[in-house]
Amino acid sequence: MRFSDSRRRAVTLEASGDWLDVEILGEREFLACITPRIAGIHLADWLRNNPDWLADRRRRHGALLFRGFDIGNVARLNEVVNAATGAPPLEYRYRASPRHALEKGYHIYTSTDYPAHQAIFLHNEHAFSREFPAGLFFCCLVPPGSGGETPLGDNRWITECIPRDIRERFDEHGVLYERNFNHGFGLTWQRAFGTGDRDAVERECARREIECTWSGADQLQTLQKGPAMVCHPRTGERLWFNHATFFNALSLPAAMKETLTRDGASVTWPTQTYYGNGEEIEDEVIECLRGIYIESRLLFPWRHGDVLFLDNLLGVHGRMPFGGDRRIAVAMSEICSWQQLAADGQA
Repeated sequence: MRFSDSRRRAVTLEASGDWLDVEILGEREFLACITPRIAGIHLADWLRNNPDWLADRRRRHGALLFRGFDIGNVARLNEVVNAATGAPPLEYRYRASPRHALEKGYHIYTSTDYPAHQAIFLHNEHAFSREFPAGLFFCCLVPPGSGGETPLGDNRWITECIPRDIRERFDEHGVLYERNFNHGFGLTWQRAFGTGDRDAVERECARREIECTWSGADQLQTLQKGPAMVCHPRTGERLWFNHATFFNALSLPAAMKETLTRDGASVTWPTQTYYGNGEEIEDEVIECLRGIYIESRLLFPWRHGDVLFLDNLLGVHGRMPFGGDRRIAVAMSEICSWQQLAADGQA
């Protein structure tokens, strides 16, 4: 997958007082690159002392890239998250991807522990879950040797581009998520739920209104229905927010699909999605959605110390394959739930 170079050009430049420059990257107003005009600005202090400025920029754009503030370690990133949101980062629970904490005492994790040659498709973080973060922070500790960009997409634009009939059908029925654990691919249920206790898993599933079924020696299937659209808590906009595309088998890495279908037997996918009434989602619908996500893509090259603050409802993100080393730290903030953001009062 390739990105158009035209999406990297700056289209506006403005000063924020005597302190910061704000440069809009790409064809839309989605990604703003913010740099200091003078040396020595402490980013955490600036954000703490200018909450209205940050809130306005977040609503206006959705993605804010802070560059040139030298936030090159976990402790400094933790300060930035606290300053920007008024609370420490969230613990990563009910996991969907392999990550590990970078330092003891901080809920700051590796971006995703997938092999370097694999791409990760665009998605909203944890949109399949009843509880999810409203904000995401990415920090570049070690830039990739090559590739390794974090592609972004404007979710306002994505929502507008989805054909009305597709959007209305999903809006009516919601999305049904199927996850299959301990079938040889994806996370084990022990790692996803953070426990080896089946009773604890069942209690957590009940709390999250997830249907769970055990089979075989150690296999688990979960089913959960969620909305396709939610209302943004700050702007009131109705936005496409789900994993219908990301968790669908058509979006799995090609190598995984080839391995799972090699012998021609019935396939148990690690994840699969359906309309909320249980009906199959047509392949052409998933391909249409994938095309819209791909068309939305915008990328920038990581530099050491960069911090990206992404509104998880206004933007989607992924990962490009990379060469050499790459260390991108991730922190999640501001827990939300489907009930809080239910579109038209429908949870």
